[in-house]
Amino acid sequence: RAALWRGHTQGDEASLQEAVASEDPMTRLGALSALGVMQAQQGRVEQALELHRQALAGVRQLADTDGAARMLNNLGATFERAGELPESMRCFHDAVALALSLGDPDLLATSRLNLGEMMRRTGALGSFRRIVSDVLAQPELSRRHRAAAFHRRVDLEVACGRTEEAIRWAERAASEWEGAGDDVNASFA
Repeated sequence: RAALWRGHTQGDEASLQEAVASEDPMTRLGALSALGVMQAQQGRVEQALELHRQALAGVRQLADTDGAARMLNNLGATFERAGELPESMRCFHDAVALALSLGDPDLLATSRLNLGEMMRRTGALGSFRRIVSDVLAQPELSRRHRAAAFHRRVDLEVACGRTEEAIRWAERAASEWEGAGDDVNASFA
């Protein structure tokens, strides 16, 4: 099941459409999510929102907390693409709450970093800094998530006009990405 949610952006549209008709709910929901990501990447935001809403409703019906957190992150990212930042922030807040209840450090990091990005975009740089610091303080964080947090720290330093600090954080991010190896190819929630 974990591979379904983590590999949700793989596949061509025809095979995903076929998987949406599957009798297996996890296959169907994973395909809906993947199609939502694909639609968002192609600029079809309304269709993406509808697909993500369907996937979220499905994982909630299955009482799949992990899947719900991942779908909320996808829905939040799509609301962000649509410019609907309050809705995006609400989704990310909900994803953080679910990830906290699960105790999955990488899912929590993804959800927090998504929420942090919304804080940065709305000018709440202090909140953004706290979120990134909280993620970096997580002891069981994967290298790719640590690298992503370093990258967000670069964004923060740039937003604050601290170029030299941004460069230092970028070097740390690059080093962490290099050390992540195959882990870099794993998809985020």
